[in-house]
Amino acid sequence: MSDDNATALSELIQFLAPTTRLDVRRNALSLVASLGSNIDGSAGELFMQNDSALGKALLHLYTATTSDRHIILAAFTNFTARSVETSAYLLGNLSQLYPASTSKEGSSLLSNYLLSIVPAKLFCNLSRHHPRRIDEEFKKADANYLDTVLSESLHNPNHDKWTMIHVK
Repeated sequence: MSDDNATALSELIQFLAPTTRLDVRRNALSLVASLGSNIDGSAGELFMQNDSALGKALLHLYTATTSDRHIILAAFTNFTARSVETSAYLLGNLSQLYPASTSKEGSSLLSNYLLSIVPAKLFCNLSRHHPRRIDEEFKKADANYLDTVLSESLHNPNHDKWTMIHVK
């Protein structure tokens, strides 16, 4: 990467601070999310450059603000689509990406979180690159996470419609 590009990336990362004005931060996040969609392999290199500076900035912002999480998850999804290294980095920091399981009713927050669309796309990318590792991480957080996911999907009101259409 040229010095100009490295400088531009470093300046962009500065706008990803939780204290940055919201409109400026959102524009920076939109740019980062679009950078992650490059199909030539450069997205993963960009993410991992300078000791994963971009990844660290995004993870810090993800844990510091709740309003930006959907954009950050979209960026992570784009970066992990074709990068095994980015997926490995996020798996190493998985505890920052999902809330702790604290429900006393037996329904795990992790499993409920997996059912939402944006994180599900990210977890799909992570599991494509590292299927056993993500399963092990989820089992550490909640040994019965698949039971809850399957149970919730069977109790989905759209499940009955799907069954009626496909069983005929």
